[in-house]
Amino acid sequence: MGGPPPNPGRYQMVVLLSVGVVYVLVYAAGGWALGGHPALLSAFGNAGLLIPPIAVCAIILSRRRRWAGCQRLFWDTFGIGMACWVIGHVGWAFEQNVLQRESWVQWH
Repeated sequence: MGGPPPNPGRYQMVVLLSVGVVYVLVYAAGGWALGGHPALLSAFGNAGLLIPPIAVCAIILSRRRRWAGCQRLFWDTFGIGMACWVIGHVGWAFEQNVLQRESWVQWH
């Protein structure tokens, strides 16, 4: 076999890219399929927006022990930011969908 040895890092990148493309396609197809049902579309959209940052937080927590110093500070800060975004989005979605209040971003 005359080719170079397989690169596991490249394989992992292709797998992750494939997962991302499939996620976007499922999200788009779900949005299209639920177009006539506003409540279900909102729930699906909010769940779809929450899955990636929750996954990032889980990955950061699982790898946290591998980092030290500036790397750990960076990823801890990034994870805290993502967690704050999740909390804010859940609050916004609750206010919009359960309490039926107009969002402050729709004032104009």
